[in-house]
Amino acid sequence: MMKNWESHCHRCGLCCYEKIRQADGSWILDISNPCPWLDENTMQCKVYKRRLTVYPRCRRITIWRALFARYLPPSCGYVRNLRPGFFPKSRLVILESLRNRTDRR
Repeated sequence: MMKNWESHCHRCGLCCYEKIRQADGSWILDISNPCPWLDENTMQCKVYKRRLTVYPRCRRITIWRALFARYLPPSCGYVRNLRPGFFPKSRLVILESLRNRTDRR
């Protein structure tokens, strides 16, 4: 499974935006505040191979995170691969609608 791990990514880029954890355990995802290395037109990281050293806030999506991270949306390819049919009540709030984001392209 690890050999093809990154093939599960849908390139949505949602893991590359600022996330704020709330006191109740929910997350706010601010898609108006992307990582400085995210190309929002292609949704690709400009420094992908060096991302973990270039940007210390970047986190590798591991099996553990795909299984338990509440900030990853149910549409995430990693989440869908490891939690098929198991989508607990969303604890993620997206501050800007995805429709608005795609309209900017």
